[in-house]
Amino acid sequence: MPPTCRTGARHTPRSPRSASAPWSVWTPGHHAPGTNIEQIVATLLRLGKLGSFDFNSRFYADDDLIVGAADPFQLFRIMAEVIRGGGLDAGSGVALMLDQCHNIEAKIPGQIRSVLNVQEMTARALLIDRTALAAAQAANDVLTANAVVMDAFYADVRPALAAWREERGLPADPMRAFADSGYLQRIAADRAGGTQGWVGRVGRPRALHHPPFPRPTSTRIARPHMPDATSSYSTPADLTSPTANPAVTDLIARANRLGADPRNTNYAGGNASAKGTQTDPVTGGTSICSGSGVRWRPRHAHSQGLAVLRLDRMRALAAVYPGLEREDEMVAAFDYCLHGKGGAAPSIDTAMHGLVDAAHVDHLHPDAGIALATAADGEALTCEVYADRVAWVPWRRPGFQLGLDIAAIKDANPQAVGCILGGHGITAWGATSAECERNSLWMIETAAAYIAEHSRPEPFGAPLAGHEPLPRAQRRARAAALAPTIRGLVSTDRPMVGHYTDSDVVLDFLARAAHPRLADLGTSA
Repeated sequence: MPPTCRTGARHTPRSPRSASAPWSVWTPGHHAPGTNIEQIVATLLRLGKLGSFDFNSRFYADDDLIVGAADPFQLFRIMAEVIRGGGLDAGSGVALMLDQCHNIEAKIPGQIRSVLNVQEMTARALLIDRTALAAAQAANDVLTANAVVMDAFYADVRPALAAWREERGLPADPMRAFADSGYLQRIAADRAGGTQGWVGRVGRPRALHHPPFPRPTSTRIARPHMPDATSSYSTPADLTSPTANPAVTDLIARANRLGADPRNTNYAGGNASAKGTQTDPVTGGTSICSGSGVRWRPRHAHSQGLAVLRLDRMRALAAVYPGLEREDEMVAAFDYCLHGKGGAAPSIDTAMHGLVDAAHVDHLHPDAGIALATAADGEALTCEVYADRVAWVPWRRPGFQLGLDIAAIKDANPQAVGCILGGHGITAWGATSAECERNSLWMIETAAAYIAEHSRPEPFGAPLAGHEPLPRAQRRARAAALAPTIRGLVSTDRPMVGHYTDSDVVLDFLARAAHPRLADLGTSA
């Protein structure tokens, strides 16, 4: 979707330079991937037309996540341009605000964390040596200019900010102070019971911008019949209980088996689903529900990793789907289809699982499948390897439309057991969990066998001098020395845990002539 640049009546700018001309509100959530937001901010500041900046963050669409959650370096670059353009000067008239939607984390701590992230990146941006940077730019010295900027970005300003807060009578650690205050627990207790109100959320399709049921015309509501002690009563949470629903039991077991073998999928890549029936505790009728979202982590799949949705409601979304330009709104619309409580939030892959007419669906990222999916002649190779038993789906960004595409291709090819997703991975399906697992493994093993038979003896080139593996103890000692630095770099926003491997295939790849070029390309899988 195009960048959102809202113009007009949302905030009144306080700066004379923008009071007589149109001004803009800019947010990092409404833009195409790769948009140079800091350049846009700098341009609007230079023209005197930046009225406000709405802080949030995004991974897939307009997620409205905690500020800096996805890309703290982007937040740093934005604040560097805001400072350079005078956006923080007294009387600048630029309003800074948060534009977020907290669905998993508690709202108040989430807002506090966002403010702290903005403070930290602002402090780092203020440390940029502007004189040294200008000199490097004038000399066209890109490396020195980069070093000046990165020195500021990697500076640990947290102790200085803690001292700055204490000097003003504020808690040095606002997150801990809020947690210790007990305020969240008090307001939760105070608000228990009472009458719930409807709060609309931005981001649903227009046809869904209303409560999911009519408001009552009278305040007198008939008391529903409650089951007595002898009644058989099933709660919505039962679908996510591995002991209560056989579809869930089979799904969890399948996910753990497939995820335990790295040949089947990259770590945490892809997801699995199952469709089952469950008694509706409100009507007593039977609901058909789709549980999806179990990701491939060896031996760690569990029922609370499922997003459980009413299949009839989810498939009804196709009637209000507004098209590709507003596809990102559909993930938020899945909230109206949830069954019961708890579990994981729906994801961009939920449509793939729910819309495909199969009881069990696996979506995986195996190396062998990705090799076909990313090949220049991937469609022809898919036909050669699988004949008509596996279909080819041209690349499309994961989302509601991709789910519709796969569902249509499955319906048009009843003999197919799965599909190769161009530039992405594989999806397999089956009428039972066992059949789905067999189809997934067959697709992976068939692709691997074809590659082994037709690949070159040394696909990564000849051995590269100077890149031979070090002795095991020596290379592990070096990895241990380097790991804290790497973890520090990737944990700027939140703590991360890395994984070290020196398996034979990894060492062989690193010792080959093609590895510098291929490693530089990276991977999207």
